[in-house]
Amino acid sequence: MRSTLAFAAVFGSLTLAPIPSEAAEKLTGLIAYADCAEDGKITEAEHAKCAQGKNRDDQVLVFVPEKNPKKVLELLFEDPADPYVGKMVEVEGVVEDNFLEIQKIKPKK
Repeated sequence: MRSTLAFAAVFGSLTLAPIPSEAAEKLTGLIAYADCAEDGKITEAEHAKCAQGKNRDDQVLVFVPEKNPKKVLELLFEDPADPYVGKMVEVEGVVEDNFLEIQKIKPKK
């Protein structure tokens, strides 16, 4: 019985240890409709002009990084970005291939 408890104590504590996740990156850029950001770099004013008359429900949101605007990232989950469409933001998230999973988002200062 004692060896069973010792085994459970050692291996039980191993399973409770947090599993390392991919490192979050801090990025600054624009939340935009995908069809407005096809060419990469786009400003808030250009996005506003492009987005006129478009239905949000028909649009896919993307993140256009300020430092590398040609690498447009598709958002895995759009809900956190909805209030920031057409705005410059600061995000923390995980980038994998051409996708961004936003963990934190706030307006750019």
